[in-house]
Amino acid sequence: MQGITIPTYITLFRMLLVPIYGWCVLQYGFSLKELQPNESFRIASCTLFAIAAISDAVDGIIARIFNMRSELGAYLDPFADKVLLLTSIIFMAQYFENWWQMPLWFMIIVVSRDLLIIYGVWLLKSRRKPIKFLPHWSGKFCTGLQIAVVSFYLLQWVQLGFLTTILASLLTLWSGVVYFHHGWTLLQLPSETDDEHQPLFKFK
Repeated sequence: MQGITIPTYITLFRMLLVPIYGWCVLQYGFSLKELQPNESFRIASCTLFAIAAISDAVDGIIARIFNMRSELGAYLDPFADKVLLLTSIIFMAQYFENWWQMPLWFMIIVVSRDLLIIYGVWLLKSRRKPIKFLPHWSGKFCTGLQIAVVSFYLLQWVQLGFLTTILASLLTLWSGVVYFHHGWTLLQLPSETDDEHQPLFKFK
């Protein structure tokens, strides 16, 4: 474990919270299905999600202030965020009438967009195209809105959550179009044998 920075340890801690958080989300969903909501599971879900969000901010602050950025942390941090979000959305968007009430179509849009990105990265890598990317505003806003959606449903602000879900869905679709366009542009470039190509954007 030598060379792992404090922010990376915090990120690993956040990743360890995800299975516990996901279990609490599912348990509350099952209690809703049985028309006997167990609020302790929802409170636990809210608490764990808040801890994960705070830890995400803390590891970023520590990395910047104390110059503890690392290549491992640069990969793990967005990965941990994505796992937390996908766990939330997939577990909350269920077929049951009495559940978290997050729309199933929102989960389909989010998962489809992420699968498209994963496939695009694999395709670029398999064809030896440049796959280093710079941030794009649509990805960052998309992630922010998805976090807001999950937060509102955890707090049971269902109407506000639904309205935010519509906005998040539109931005998720737009983000997917932007990444597809950039990926297609990269696909047209000559296959690389070194780092001669400049990065265009970064998936988020």
